[in-house]
Amino acid sequence: MIKVVAFDLCDVIVKYNNKQYLEYLAKKATFNEKFEEYFDSLDAKVDAGALRTSVFEDTISRKLSVPKSYISYRNAFEKLGSLDKDVLGIVNHLAKRYKIVLLSNLGYSQYQVAIRKFIPKNLFYRRFVSCYTKLKKPDNTAYRYMIGQLNVMPDEIVFIDDKKNNIIAAREAGIKGIVFKNPKQLRKALMELAVHI
Repeated sequence: MIKVVAFDLCDVIVKYNNKQYLEYLAKKATFNEKFEEYFDSLDAKVDAGALRTSVFEDTISRKLSVPKSYISYRNAFEKLGSLDKDVLGIVNHLAKRYKIVLLSNLGYSQYQVAIRKFIPKNLFYRRFVSCYTKLKKPDNTAYRYMIGQLNVMPDEIVFIDDKKNNIIAAREAGIKGIVFKNPKQLRKALMELAVHI
């Protein structure tokens, strides 16, 4: 029986991803695929809390030879991100019966924008955010940590994420998983797992 429904944030509850940020940067500077790989490696460090956003922005600013004000990760997330109201409706409905948890890879500044702009104050029973836990999906330790903190069996959790590799890793940890595509598909997938929606 499902007791916990865990959600990723970006591209599930909030419509936003790094591709949007790179498109935003492309309007201000020219770069190639090697830069995108470099960006991904820095972003992973920001999400893990190993690199401060200000250092990330300074590094990108120097690499692209553009003013730091053009690079603002926080501003881009705030400007380009939008709450998926249909998904939020599903989350609010599920919260009447289940513990709702956030499991997301986010840097500090993105998380601060998320809690100020996108996440209703008491929406989540618990929040497992990589910049604080220092554990990133799809690393198995991120799922094991969440399971241990929630004091439930892995198969009592369903996890929703837009990235297939994160769901594969969750399933390897014994968690039921749904690769998110859209709200209609999510409702159907939850019903198939006997989650009351």
